[in-house]
Amino acid sequence: MSERNQKGRPWIQLDCNDPATIGVTITPPNGDLLAMTKAMAIRACQLGSRLEELDSQILEVWEVLKAWVSDHRHNISKAFLASRGTGFLFLVVQKESEYNHELEDALTELDILIAQNQEYQLVNLSVLSIPNSSDETIRTFLPSQGSMADDDAHRDGSSVACQS
Repeated sequence: MSERNQKGRPWIQLDCNDPATIGVTITPPNGDLLAMTKAMAIRACQLGSRLEELDSQILEVWEVLKAWVSDHRHNISKAFLASRGTGFLFLVVQKESEYNHELEDALTELDILIAQNQEYQLVNLSVLSIPNSSDETIRTFLPSQGSMADDDAHRDGSSVACQS
């Protein structure tokens, strides 16, 4: 079941067609033993290989969102990127309490740009804008975790926050 690579370190071979193998056990750095069926282990490996790609796409989308906020800062009080369920929410708080057609159109274009870009296919992003509101009202749209401001996106008192 194990082979040696060129430096003599063992590789573990998990063959889905080997009837003698019913599952695997893994001991992570914290020492807690993980046991899973062969099918679960194969699925976990497949998902794990996509995580690096997902991380990269999230960082790319984050940069796109920061640039968009910077370009529209004259209409934005605050903006948040929050993890929510199986995806992310990009919440834009307008500076004014009245409906802003220009900002809404730009946000719709941004949403379409990200949704149709194959480079961001793993990122499930929803966008939402709300009129200028109190922090208490804004919190009702966001998960209850803390936020971290990104000072590079705005230098005029408005903010971009990353909600984890």
